[in-house]
Amino acid sequence: MKKILIICVNYNSYEALKNFLESVNHAASKARSICKVKVWVADNSSTKQLFSTNIYAYIDCTYYACENDGYIGTAEKLLENDNWRSANEADYFIISNVDLSISEDTFIQICDVKDQKVGWIAPRIYSKCRNTEENPQALNRYSKTKLNFLLLLYEHPILYKLYIKTVHILVLAQRRHNSSIQIQNKEVYAGSGAIFIFTNQFISKIAPFHFPCFLYGEELFFAELIRRNGLKTIFYPNIYIENKTPNVSTKELNYKTKNLYCANAIRFILANFY
Repeated sequence: MKKILIICVNYNSYEALKNFLESVNHAASKARSICKVKVWVADNSSTKQLFSTNIYAYIDCTYYACENDGYIGTAEKLLENDNWRSANEADYFIISNVDLSISEDTFIQICDVKDQKVGWIAPRIYSKCRNTEENPQALNRYSKTKLNFLLLLYEHPILYKLYIKTVHILVLAQRRHNSSIQIQNKEVYAGSGAIFIFTNQFISKIAPFHFPCFLYGEELFFAELIRRNGLKTIFYPNIYIENKTPNVSTKELNYKTKNLYCANAIRFILANFY
C-alpha cells in the first residue's frame, strides 16, 4: 500500500480549499485499494475560520493554524522535528496551492510511476480561465544571463511593466497555441509551482530542505536540487489537474511587492546554484 502525504497551503481562500479537498477525497476514494492519502492543511489566513476536516471519508485530514511564512516556508515549518518522518516515509510527497482540482485518477496515475530516477512528477495543469497549459514550466535550465536579465526587470518596476505588456503576453499566446498536449512523457527542467509532486527518492535525499524566500522562485529551487542529486523531472500529461482560479492567494499583492519577492528569489538562486 503506497503512502501519499499532501501539504496544502491556504491563505484566505476557504472556498478554494473546500473544493480542493473534495477533489482530493474523491480521487482517494478511487485509489483506496492501492494507496493511503494523508493531508495536512496549513492555514496561513490572516483571519482564521472554523474548518472541519472530519467530513472527508477517504483521507486522513488534519488542520494546522499557521503563521504566514510564505508558501514553501509554511511547509518547512509544518515538517519541523518529528514530522519529517512522515515525509520520509511517504512514497509521494506533495506541496500544493488550494486553487486546484485534481482528477479522479490522479493518485492511480501517480502510483503507476515506476522510474526510480524520477524525483519530481510534473502533471498536466490546465488553467481554464486563462485557456493555457501551465506545465511544463521550463524545458531547459535557465542560463545565468537570463536570470540576471529577470533580476534586472524585477529591480526596475517600469521595465517589468513593459515586459508584462509585451513579451509575457506573447508567452501566454504561445502557451494557448501549444494547448494540444503531447501524449508522451517528457523530461523537463522544471514544473509549475502550483503543485509539487515529489517521489521518496527525492525527499529522502533533501529532507529537511530550506528555501528562505517568502514567495516565488520555488520551481527553480527544486529544479536545481533535482539536478544536483542526479534525478529527473518528468512531465506526465496523463496526470490531469485543473487550475481553477490562478493566484487566488496572491492576487491582492501589488506588483512592487511581487517584484521584491521575485528579485530576492532570483538572487538566492544565483548565489547558491550558479
